[in-house]
Amino acid sequence: MVSNKERKLSLCLVALVLILSSWSISNAQVKLTDNLSLSGFLDMSAGTSLVEDESTEANTAFDQFELDFHFANDKVSARVDIDSTSTSSEVSRLIGLEQAHVSYAFSDKFSITAGRFLSCIGFEAAEPADMYQYSWSQGIPYPGYQDGVAINFTLNDQVGIYASMVESVWGNPMSSSLNLPSFEAQVALTPIDKLTTKIGFAGDVLSNGAGTEYLQSEVNAWAQFDVADNFFVAAEFDLLGNWDAIAKDGNLRPEGDSGMHFLGMANYGLTDKVAVTARFSGYKVGDGDLETEVTLSPSYTFTDSWGGLVELRQTLADADGNSRTDIAIETIYTF
Repeated sequence: MVSNKERKLSLCLVALVLILSSWSISNAQVKLTDNLSLSGFLDMSAGTSLVEDESTEANTAFDQFELDFHFANDKVSARVDIDSTSTSSEVSRLIGLEQAHVSYAFSDKFSITAGRFLSCIGFEAAEPADMYQYSWSQGIPYPGYQDGVAINFTLNDQVGIYASMVESVWGNPMSSSLNLPSFEAQVALTPIDKLTTKIGFAGDVLSNGAGTEYLQSEVNAWAQFDVADNFFVAAEFDLLGNWDAIAKDGNLRPEGDSGMHFLGMANYGLTDKVAVTARFSGYKVGDGDLETEVTLSPSYTFTDSWGGLVELRQTLADADGNSRTDIAIETIYTF
């Protein structure tokens, strides 16, 4: 049962969305002062899953509301993202801090960032407003938001370097200590026009405090080629080391498993408003079966701020070797 407090919180959230939406219609970006602006999005969806020998249920949801504060003052900039998502166990809303960090630009080529920020690893975006389809790839292994310090260095137009030292790459409780190094590094390469490639490494040193200690890692490489202004193709491959190191009971296993993750994607714009995305991805760890899926997702842009898509996802084999069909409709309003 939803409490009165939760109802009031939801009503306040809806009111805030309506106010911000009215601002963005006329301004395209909510600028409060010369040094402060707002952005964000509202994400809603409906969907159903078709699984053999199981009943079919359709559902609809308000998936996420995000409000981002952007501060800028000469060489210093800052960002604070407030995020609203649903809990898995209750029909309620949780509003929390997604990321908050401050950056200082020593020059246009070198900067340092401290606070809570998103991992550099991975081709697919973390937020639905930046994705080309509704779902993520099969078994997506990327890290998420992290607490620490990062540096960005642009060597030239073709080479960029990123490195970070964080409390924990994947948020593992057995690595959440500055005594255990957790880090990321990435090299971005643009060797020719229209081609972008990135190669990165992420590592968490896990320890149970009783002598068992090893490195959980991910080597990530992806490339995107813009065939034309309305057409791109992309591919990604991940090598996973000491994966699934933490057992279901929360204890550290004697050792983790090696694994891999991959995806191939294409996005084609049929018109200025209509596009279609196709994706094939897979995931395998240890002795488990290869999990694969194929996704087709047409999208439509109603306005500069409002878009929608339909996704048809066929999981060819999940963790239990079963197939399933997922159908989703999503609409996102950005400001």
